[in-house]
Amino acid sequence: MQKMQICYNLWLNRGKMLPEISAKAWFGIASIIIGIIGYVPYFVGLYQKKLKPHVFTWFLWGFLMAIVWLGQMQANAGAGAWITGMSAFFCLVIAVVALKIGDKDITRSDWICFIAGLLGIPIWYFTKDPLYAILFLTLIDCIAFIPTLRKLWSNPSGESALSYAITLCKFVISILAIREFNLATVIYPAALIVMNVILVSSILLRHKAIAKTMPLAD
Repeated sequence: MQKMQICYNLWLNRGKMLPEISAKAWFGIASIIIGIIGYVPYFVGLYQKKLKPHVFTWFLWGFLMAIVWLGQMQANAGAGAWITGMSAFFCLVIAVVALKIGDKDITRSDWICFIAGLLGIPIWYFTKDPLYAILFLTLIDCIAFIPTLRKLWSNPSGESALSYAITLCKFVISILAIREFNLATVIYPAALIVMNVILVSSILLRHKAIAKTMPLAD
């Protein structure tokens, strides 16, 4: 009888025992779910060997995102930083896959971006403020888009517009999940939103341009 009473009391107080999930956390969870969905078509394309990601670009994105994620956490981004950490992980996974099936044409500008990205660590260390490192790494990350833009301009079928469009959506939602709005927590996802708009637009425009140059079937 006593055990039944205990179970009954637990049932009545079940709502109080469960942790309350804030709206910010729900936005963070939503951005994670959308992010995972966004990588599905990309990994399918990789499995089918229809996509050839630029190995250095994806490595740079993963490397820079990992540092920015640490900076966002220190700047109190909260759930708004979750998607940055998850994206860093998936970017590094794609970079590893790209070593086998991707584009390995690494230019001098790629190395410059990588070395510049390394400078973000001492900037953060000496300034004791993640803002300056995040601003610097955001600029480098935007520059790191150049190899992929260069590649898709000549071969738009080598990249997935759908994947980048979903990436755009996940960072829009991640901004809503940010706990404390300041330049250090907002600038990076805002910049990635702009860059992914450029990527999606470039892929679609190049597909359209190439389609116009193809001869019509009889």
